[in-house]
Amino acid sequence: MATISYRLKGKSDNVSIYVRLSIDRDNIFERKTGHTINPKDWSKKKKEPIQRDAELKNLKTKLDTLKTGILKKYNSDFSNNIILPKIQTSS
Repeated sequence: MATISYRLKGKSDNVSIYVRLSIDRDNIFERKTGHTINPKDWSKKKKEPIQRDAELKNLKTKLDTLKTGILKKYNSDFSNNIILPKIQTSS
């Protein structure tokens, strides 16, 4: 089962939010979402923005919408036998 999570890279005032699609141990994809956030406004436990104000609530909604869209597309492709290529890891 594919899972989606978000994470931050960096500790400066505004860092990029990355989306991570994990299909299995060998197939993990990660890309920038195009959104940024201050790490102090990010919940490490929930892996989402802390909803302190309207702007952060709006960002959470956008990330939830992105997550839903990615999962819908992945499930649709999977049901039509369109499989993402395996990623070769170097040893």
